Amino acid sequence: MKTGKHQPDIAKARFKYGMVLIGLALLREETESKKKADTSHDEHNDDEEPNGNIEDMVGQFTKAIAPVLLPIIDSLGSLNVEDESPIQESGEAT
Repeated sequence: MKTGKHQPDIAKARFKYGMVLIGLALLREETESKKKADTSHDEHNDDEEPNGNIEDMVGQFTKAIAPVLLPIIDSLGSLNVEDESPIQESGEAT
């Protein structure tokens, strides 16, 4: 926040809502993967999650993303339509 060009209240709100959205995305992915596992009838012990519990996973991921979240939001917010055209041209020919 110290090096940001936005007001502290705006930076705090962006950080908070960004972290909430990331956490919700992780929780949704976990729910979807459990549904797929249940419908495919995999032998999966419900008491034991393969990657640890979801709360720990969300905590680890958000801790890792926290230092770069605001710079990412700032850089994405400053993109223009003109900035997007080289990206579109760099893909495979259709």
